[in-house]
Amino acid sequence: MVASPEAPCRRWPAEWEPHRATWLSGPHNTLTWPGGLAAVEDAFCEIVGAILPDEVVEINVLHLEMAERGSALDYLGLDVEQESKN
Repeated sequence: MVASPEAPCRRWPAEWEPHRATWLSGPHNTLTWPGGLAAVEDAFCEIVGAILPDEVVEINVLHLEMAERGSALDYLGLDVEQESKN
């Protein structure tokens, strides 16, 4: 890949390489998950809960309302603000 001012070269490390955090995008699209978004959100929380003991998790959200729903991780007993600062 050739870098230019218009298109800087970016390299995304493999998942096994050292990294500062794991980035995930929170599920939100009811068209992608018709009738099943709640179950997907539950599974997402389990994934985050499995990763948190070993590394920082950053979560992309679509909008402020979704960010405020981050408390959905509470059912796992996770304080996201505290746990993610490992």
